[in-house]
Amino acid sequence: MKDFTELVDLASERLGGKVLAANDEFFAPKENLLKPSKPVFREGKYTTRGKWMDGWETRRRRTPGHDWCIVRLGMPGVIRGVVVDTSFFKGNHPEQVSLEACDMGHSPSARAGRNLDPVSKLPWVEVLPQTTLRGDAQNSFPIEHAERVTHLRLKIYPDGGVSRLRVHGEVVADRARISHRDFDLAALENGGKVIASSDQFFNVPLNLLMPGRPKNMGDGWETRRRRGPGHDWVIVKLGVPGTIRRSRPPRGLVESVFKAKKYELPLLALQPFVAGGFAVAYVASGRFNPAQHAMVLAWGGDLEAPLGAQERRAYQKGLAEVTKATAEENPGREGASWHHLLARGRLRLNQEGRPTLEVRSGESVVEVGITRGNVSNFHDGPSREVLQELLGVRLREELRGGGAPKASQAEMESDWKLLKMVSANKLRDVADHAKVAGSAAMGDAN
Repeated sequence: MKDFTELVDLASERLGGKVLAANDEFFAPKENLLKPSKPVFREGKYTTRGKWMDGWETRRRRTPGHDWCIVRLGMPGVIRGVVVDTSFFKGNHPEQVSLEACDMGHSPSARAGRNLDPVSKLPWVEVLPQTTLRGDAQNSFPIEHAERVTHLRLKIYPDGGVSRLRVHGEVVADRARISHRDFDLAALENGGKVIASSDQFFNVPLNLLMPGRPKNMGDGWETRRRRGPGHDWVIVKLGVPGTIRRSRPPRGLVESVFKAKKYELPLLALQPFVAGGFAVAYVASGRFNPAQHAMVLAWGGDLEAPLGAQERRAYQKGLAEVTKATAEENPGREGASWHHLLARGRLRLNQEGRPTLEVRSGESVVEVGITRGNVSNFHDGPSREVLQELLGVRLREELRGGGAPKASQAEMESDWKLLKMVSANKLRDVADHAKVAGSAAMGDAN
């Protein structure tokens, strides 16, 4: 069998992987485990709790036991091996690690993780026994477990930090989801896999089967330049047998030619009619939309890049999950809009001249900030539900399609972080984050 690290990372964030829970994340958050980028070390950077580390790090344990976290795979599959990366954790890495797996019997992304009981209710099976872990190293462990897996529980003994977790394996398609007539036989999510290729000098052919559109040319399959006769090839095993009725040509041809100077300028000089044809196709197809791709004027007066289509879809998917959870906790609030909030409250200005909204929270009326700098007002005590509803409405408006973009990538990241803090009931962190955002905005403005 080929090196298991050449197989797809089933826990990849791009596929929908997520760290659902952890018993401790005092020094560094659990979400860092699945970051697609390689871990980095920043000399001299500290947080209020200690040295900043690019990974998941727990506090020092004074009692017997171990720390753990639960990972939901992006796609169900058979695990062939894992890589526990402890880069830059020297002396504060766990001494040992173990791994348990379970199959929830459905697509991992179809279930929210907040109700999982990590101790007693899930049928955990040990796939990696307690094993010694090296610090500042990529620890590779082959896994001999032929069963389908949807969730993992990573245990570290007794405590410490882990930079990244990679779970390599083969996707087991959800037959119920692909039961309709037309679907992509070769898609990774439907069980497609790369068997072999002639060359993968620059990028691996597995990228061909990934969901969504590529981010750039590095997000595809690229071979080295061929100087002799012949051609390159890749063999793909389809996820399920089927009849090929139609194929979809690669998208982005017009954009690639029209936007790349190395193509357009020679065409314009040598074949102006051909270049003009590409320009007409670009405009007539609707791809030329200055308002849609316009830069966003930020608080401090700087122009910032707007959200891309892929990022917008990712945020919309995440907001839908949060909205669903809110609907279960507070029925009737999942479809709230800005007009609904205005109908229930009253706009006014606070002493600093910033707009606020007076709304009813329980039996009292509270004043809640509606800008990024004063989104929380803890003197009047707004409830978590009020803040969550307000931020949900704000994000929904920013993600609304059509016309010019309403928020930059940086602003969307800031608002999304606020919503996640409120959803996790970390209200004090919300206040600190809002103060930093507000002071930064005012500083840029001055």
